[in-house]
Amino acid sequence: MSDLANRFDQIYANGLWGKQLSSGPGSWHEPLVNAYVDTIGTFLESERLSGVCNAVDLGCGDFNIGSKIAPKCKSIMAMDISQKVIDYCRNSFIENGVTFICADARTFIPEKCDIVFIRQVFQHLSNSDIQRILSNLDGVSDFVAITEHIPSDKFVANLDIESGTPHTRLSLKSGVDITQKGFKHNLALYKETLNYYGFGGNIKTSVYQQK
Repeated sequence: MSDLANRFDQIYANGLWGKQLSSGPGSWHEPLVNAYVDTIGTFLESERLSGVCNAVDLGCGDFNIGSKIAPKCKSIMAMDISQKVIDYCRNSFIENGVTFICADARTFIPEKCDIVFIRQVFQHLSNSDIQRILSNLDGVSDFVAITEHIPSDKFVANLDIESGTPHTRLSLKSGVDITQKGFKHNLALYKETLNYYGFGGNIKTSVYQQK
């Protein structure tokens, strides 16, 4: 087990995001959850992907949100670095077309799919680890939907943190923006689908398309 996997195992085991094996209030606050599920559903319908797409839920966490996206997809590979949360998901969800795997996105390259969901994952990782994941996603999918918790006002993007902290860059008045300097990838912004103001900032979902 890697050091980072152990860190996230401890976060889930000790309930550092609210309760044991929970991905935190951002994954359970009903208005936010509904807004995200609705905006993803609308996007999939607009691209004629609803019900027929193969997806990857990268950093799936407790899968509360993923379970609501699953009916809109043909298949989902739900992956997380924490074996503890993957074991929880396997015991808690029996969804047609959903496969749970424990994998480190810094080294694991998913199979070709239509869309990758990355929801509030990068905010807990260092810039170098984010870059490793972005590099691994090169050519994997047609679309990548990234959600990040960023300050509501102007901010300095991408101040670095140590990977595996339960906190985000909000305490530094920063947030992750892969369009700013510091990251190299082949993703172009396709559409901003959601800005949800709450939890001390803006929870923003942007969909990117492979160049």
